[in-house]
Amino acid sequence: MREIDKFEKNMVEKISKHGWFAVSVAPAVGSDDPEEWFTYTVGLPHTLGWPELICFGLDSDTVYALLSDA
Repeated sequence: MREIDKFEKNMVEKISKHGWFAVSVAPAVGSDDPEEWFTYTVGLPHTLGWPELICFGLDSDTVYALLSDA
């Protein structure tokens, strides 16, 4: 079995502490259009029995506020 990397370790720690973690996926290189970004949760099925959530086309402040409120 391989060791988890720094990103994965951070994700596991955040899920343990907060119950979920958000991952943002950047658009193609050279684009700064926020509508090309998407962000999804990790950990909700494990901690709350919910499906994961995904948001498209929102700026980072809005998407993290939305996911936190959920």
